[in-house]
Amino acid sequence: MPRKVVSLKLWHKIKIYRRDYHGTDPDRIQPHRGNRESCGFQTAAGISAVAEHSIIHQYAAGRPDEKDAEELRGFAKTLFARLKGTKILEAVPEIPGSRPYKKAGGAGLVPKATKDCVSCGLCAEGCPAQAISRESLKTADAKKCISCMRCVVKCPKSARKVNGAMVSVAALAIKKGCSERKGDELFI
Repeated sequence: MPRKVVSLKLWHKIKIYRRDYHGTDPDRIQPHRGNRESCGFQTAAGISAVAEHSIIHQYAAGRPDEKDAEELRGFAKTLFARLKGTKILEAVPEIPGSRPYKKAGGAGLVPKATKDCVSCGLCAEGCPAQAISRESLKTADAKKCISCMRCVVKCPKSARKVNGAMVSVAALAIKKGCSERKGDELFI
C-alpha cells in the first residue's frame, strides 16, 4: 500500500495532515508540511496513521483495518469539534519529525528501472522527493530518495524494482520495531 498524504480542506485554508507509516518511522508526516504552508495553508493538526509497509508487506499487513477506521473517525470528531467556528487557529500544533525528511540508516531502498521501462515519466511526476529527474528517468538520486516506493506503484509497466537482498536485510532490521501493533496518533 503506498504512503499518501490526505488532507482535508476546511474553512479558509486550514489543513489536516494524515501520513501513513508502517510503524518504524513516524517522522514521515513532516515532509509535505512546508510545501502546503508555502501555498498559504495553515496546519491545523497531524495524524500519523499506520498502513501496510510498501515493500515488506508482512509488516502492518491489512492496515488500516476496522480498528484504525474507528480510531480515525474519533480523531475526525475531535478535530471538527475543535475547529467548529474557528476561522484562524491561534496555535500551531507540535508535529514530530524531521523537516525536510531524512530517512534513517544508510543507502536505503532506492528503486531502479528495469529494461521494461518505457520512459513514460510517471515515476518522476509522482516522486515527492524529486529524486527522479525527467532527463534521466532510469535512475534515482539516492541522496534525495526517501524510499516511499511511489515510483514503483505509479509505474504502469512494473518496471521499477528494489534489490531483493536489500529488502531481506531491511526486513530483518525493522522486525523488532514492527512486531507489535502500533496505534494511530493525533497531533493537535
